[in-house]
Amino acid sequence: MTKERTTKARIRARMDKTGERYTAARRHVLSEPAPRDASVSAKPVAETPPTAPTKSTTPVESRGAVSEARVLERTGTSLARWFSVLDAFDAVTKGHTAAARHLRDDHGVDAWYSQGITVAYERAKGLRGINERPGGTFEFNVTKVLRATVAAVAKAIEQATARAAWTSGIEAAVTDAIGRGGALAKKASGARRLRVVCGEHGEVELVVNPKGEDKSQLVVTHRKLADRAALERHRAAWKRALDALSERFSR
Repeated sequence: MTKERTTKARIRARMDKTGERYTAARRHVLSEPAPRDASVSAKPVAETPPTAPTKSTTPVESRGAVSEARVLERTGTSLARWFSVLDAFDAVTKGHTAAARHLRDDHGVDAWYSQGITVAYERAKGLRGINERPGGTFEFNVTKVLRATVAAVAKAIEQATARAAWTSGIEAAVTDAIGRGGALAKKASGARRLRVVCGEHGEVELVVNPKGEDKSQLVVTHRKLADRAALERHRAAWKRALDALSERFSR
């Protein structure tokens, strides 16, 4: 019995047992180990998608979403083949959400990679640039490991005088919003988080993660920026600010 026939038999058996629809049953079957007597590997997303191979064997450039090597390792299929699947699905017209769901539900790609492949496809088609989100806004991350505890970094963010010492280059509307955001919320992992809306300057999330007894990592995510010029301006400001904060804790 071929791999495809074996898989379909398992899917139908689950449908009979659970009453699930085909796509739901298929997703569960592909995530389960194959029976010991199965003649093929149970790696769920290695199944070849039902499209003809592309003529070119040149790897497709991911343009910052997911790498060709990682996609091939995780799914057993190249980006070029997944792009053919999305072309056949008419992903440009149907949009990001529908395209990622198609990869996940109909081809067994796990959620993270279905998003990454769709983003790579959109970038290759010129539908979005690096750091661009669906809808046309931009976002970026800046991180820094600091020689300070999570509590000390949280204090430097929460207290106005301490915050002013390292955020002087950041837009006033952004720093004002952070000041109005109050204390960073404590997480079970020991991390702390603050998310604030900064009007026309987008939305900022600050997360402080523990990195041992006397170190922590500050992650700044700045979202919903109007254009690339705003992204570059704010990213440069945040990089300078985190350098200033690092210097403060290194004294």
